[in-house]
Amino acid sequence: MKATTIIALGFAVLVLTGTLLTPTSAQPAGPVAARVAVCDFGEVYNSFEKAKALQKQLDDNLDRIKEEDDKRSKAIKVIEDELKSKQLKELSAEYEKRFDDFVTASAQHRTWMEVQKAKSQRWHLMKTTEMFNDIKDAIEAVAKARGIDIVLQTHQMNFESPSVNELFQKAALHKVLYHSPQVDITKDVLARANDVFRSRPK
Repeated sequence: MKATTIIALGFAVLVLTGTLLTPTSAQPAGPVAARVAVCDFGEVYNSFEKAKALQKQLDDNLDRIKEEDDKRSKAIKVIEDELKSKQLKELSAEYEKRFDDFVTASAQHRTWMEVQKAKSQRWHLMKTTEMFNDIKDAIEAVAKARGIDIVLQTHQMNFESPSVNELFQKAALHKVLYHSPQVDITKDVLARANDVFRSRPK
């Protein structure tokens, strides 16, 4: 056999051997199995101590607005009754002054109510958004601690509906149709969220 043929065969053997001995890690990695859990966001929100505290603040604020609204309304009613009583001569200087007082107080009352409404809605949105982020942070913390890769939103399934359209709407909302109780982290998330809330200065 010629020397060139022997060299060629030896080279082929080396190439084949190197291919066979290539570590499997060099191959493209396949999909990684993800650990999945579920959490009932609505249940966490309803039982979140911060939600209850914020609701009390909102109720107290609405009570304060109502008290001031009643005070302003009564003051306007006094002027209105005075104008209707005929005790003041219409078109007199005193009558015109009280009429101006009535118009000014009424306009200021309407403006004040609009401002209070806008401020309350803004405050409610800001605090609710803050609370939602707190729950999201608790979900992330629990998931990382337990080595969970994906957390899906779930809630209690109830298909009792007064109409077919509402029934279809309810069905469309259910993203998780079944899950094992072992993958439900709702209670852990609630505990985490409440612990963080209690640890913050009030």
